[in-house]
Amino acid sequence: MDRVLSYLNRSELVHVALTCKTWSAVALSLLWSSFTFVREREFERVFAIMARHNTSHPYGSFVKYLDLTHADREFLVGPNIILLVTSLCPNIESITITFSHTRTVAPPTPLMLHNNRPVLPPIRRPGTSNPLPPATNRPPSARYNQSLPLAHFAHNCRNLRSIRLISYSPRSDDSVYEMAKYLRSGSLQKVVFSGCATLQSSTLCKLAITNPQLRHIEIMGNTAVSDNSVATIADRCGNSLEHLSIGNAHNLTDMSLRYIARRCRNIRQICMFNNPDELSEIAFSDIVRCCTTLQILSLSNARALGETFFEAVTERIENELNNINNQIADPSSGLQSICLGGVRRDIIHSPAVAKLINLSEAEADQQNSNTTGWDDDDDDDHPPSETNLSRMMENRAVMPRIATIRGSSIWWQRQQL
Repeated sequence: MDRVLSYLNRSELVHVALTCKTWSAVALSLLWSSFTFVREREFERVFAIMARHNTSHPYGSFVKYLDLTHADREFLVGPNIILLVTSLCPNIESITITFSHTRTVAPPTPLMLHNNRPVLPPIRRPGTSNPLPPATNRPPSARYNQSLPLAHFAHNCRNLRSIRLISYSPRSDDSVYEMAKYLRSGSLQKVVFSGCATLQSSTLCKLAITNPQLRHIEIMGNTAVSDNSVATIADRCGNSLEHLSIGNAHNLTDMSLRYIARRCRNIRQICMFNNPDELSEIAFSDIVRCCTTLQILSLSNARALGETFFEAVTERIENELNNINNQIADPSSGLQSICLGGVRRDIIHSPAVAKLINLSEAEADQQNSNTTGWDDDDDDDHPPSETNLSRMMENRAVMPRIATIRGSSIWWQRQQL
């Protein structure tokens, strides 16, 4: 019944809920499962219904996914909102809180150049010997968010599986630390912090200590990430961690990479942005060799990588392809994609990179297009019809190819067998 009703929209679910009592519970659980609030009026209307005591069903217990967007003059997410959500929605599984201070306005009107007036000298007022100093533009002060009682999610929402905080930057990260301190239910699997400027390394360490079952950790934006936090995450969450994304990896050293290579045995995706040049090639090569479940590797700065790294990658890809051909491994396993930026010019033209490109999807597409191309001796010299094009687009061999090398970047994808 749940699978059948999941294909219906909200209006259709309302009609199903009014049909009979047997269908009502299933339809209401889907109808109240997820909400996205960007205006305060909508939030008050929905939660006023949840707060009623004379309803036939506890609507708040049906809520699983909640998305709150804070915006000036639209919806102010404050402590009262968090207390109301945690008290009325005890079975919530995913919470997203986004802080947006900008409103969409009309573009500024361009000033006419020929109507510009000349700058007049400062006015001398009677009784003053010196003119008034010109007004100086002060730099805008850092804007902080109001601290939210996030620890209530740890106390009241025992089924919480995903937390997303976007641009949440209070004056101190005590609220996030308290949440990480008491969040010990064992159900949390995904954590996303994006643009949380005041988030400290101690909070990340505390979150990894209390939740070793985390599978997805994403720390993007300008949040500073240190070696201590990455080492703690790899040490405590290494057995279950599958996805690790770091947006500000400027302060990381080889110690973090060594911990990832030794502890994260089930890692599937590693993404690092703004990583320094000091990270060694040996550390990245150890990740490729030791993390056998790694499928996606993305680095924004790969100037430290040389032929040794690409030889290690090529050796691993060849072994994985041989295991797939011999039906020892699953075709969906192994290293699937590599995205590298800032690769040195001499490395791009090296034989190691050329050997890796021969194992890419783009090279396989080019070979297939040469072998499956149209014969020039055919009687029909007209281009293929729309029906033939639709069939061709379903075939991966004739899909548009993506260049593997673009400037100093390498976008590599393993060929499909």
